[in-house]
Amino acid sequence: MPASRPVPSNAVPKYRISLTDVFWVLFLVAWTAFGIDRMFQDVTEYRAEQAALAAFNARMPKMIGEAPYDPAVGQRLIGEAAGCVITLAVVFFGIRRRRQRIVVETRVKWIPATAHRAAAAGAAPAQGATSGSMAADRLSVVVWTDHLARQEGERA
Repeated sequence: MPASRPVPSNAVPKYRISLTDVFWVLFLVAWTAFGIDRMFQDVTEYRAEQAALAAFNARMPKMIGEAPYDPAVGQRLIGEAAGCVITLAVVFFGIRRRRQRIVVETRVKWIPATAHRAAAAGAAPAQGATSGSMAADRLSVVVWTDHLARQEGERA
């Protein structure tokens, strides 16, 4: 490393400007100029958009919050709500009334059982049978005889 040389105190330093310093200063000035130009373009574009939006909104009808209060609007809304409630009530009571008129008629028609089923129903319970299994057997006999009776009724 070279030895530093002393600078006399009364000497005025000479400033040297290099070509790279000039290039970077010009680059900085140009970059700032482009930024300022783009800012002016953005402001002009924003103002044009705002003017177009204002012209469009002037043609559109006012929203409810922006329009002056009209009491007829509330009355129409109340009327529509009341009509909806009345319609729902009429439908509900109509359905209930229709369901009340439907009467289910239950009839028991005893039919003679076939010999095989009657013997099975009247037979002594199997060894170890519980009351639940006996009831299930009797129910199956009843269902089977009912099924046979319906088939015979359809054929007749």
